[in-house]
Amino acid sequence: MDNVEWTSSFWTGMLWLAYEITGDVKYCNVAEIQLESYKKRVDEKIASGTHDLGFLYTLSSVAAYKLTKSEEAKGIAVKAADLLMGQYFEKAKIIQAWGGLDDPENGGRMIIDCCMNLPLLYWASEVTGDSKYYQAAYSHVKQAEKYIIREEASSYHTYFMGIYTPAYGCRIVLSLAGYPLSRKCLCLQTWKGIRSLTALKEFPSPLIQKAAELHEVLAPDCSNYISPYISAIPGNFTASSSCPAGPSALIFCLHFLQ
Repeated sequence: MDNVEWTSSFWTGMLWLAYEITGDVKYCNVAEIQLESYKKRVDEKIASGTHDLGFLYTLSSVAAYKLTKSEEAKGIAVKAADLLMGQYFEKAKIIQAWGGLDDPENGGRMIIDCCMNLPLLYWASEVTGDSKYYQAAYSHVKQAEKYIIREEASSYHTYFMGIYTPAYGCRIVLSLAGYPLSRKCLCLQTWKGIRSLTALKEFPSPLIQKAAELHEVLAPDCSNYISPYISAIPGNFTASSSCPAGPSALIFCLHFLQ
């Protein structure tokens, strides 16, 4: 299967996590085989116009570098961070979710999911010493706090920053605070909690913390649905990954922020 999807790194991330936990090199060997596909993806800019580059390369290449000290993996991850910086819309001060910055349909679009992709930029600043990555991520979280997170700690899924269209937020059912209408909606709300937790790491905010705490209220109802509880940061938060597609994504975004 070609490495073109936003979920591609979930399997790779599970392998790196298994290797770290067990020390069994079979997991490492299989994960390292996949590194070439991530290199090809950044070198050829395959499906690269998306905020998802963040956890695509945090779970694969950053994980590889942290666990094996591979300079090749580090280089691939920094290239991915540079591509992600291509999604930074200076006028809106956000990491645009997808599409070109001159795209009248998507220009100035941020979604709550974008926060999960910021750890790649924080990491890139750490390893390169270049603050531009950190500054872009920090700027995005400030805008998310202002426009995405609502006063009662629910969230818009999408917010358009008024670049090509009037500014407005799109609230979908998963963001209704405390009132999920189905297991699926509740599981999606759990993702919002994780996004809030990753934002809190570098941007302490009472409103974002409130959003994360709302997640704490909702998540236990999903605890028996798909995946085990994982230890999250900061503080004493715990987060239950409840999306069938992405347990490893949630685990790794939090684990590698530590």
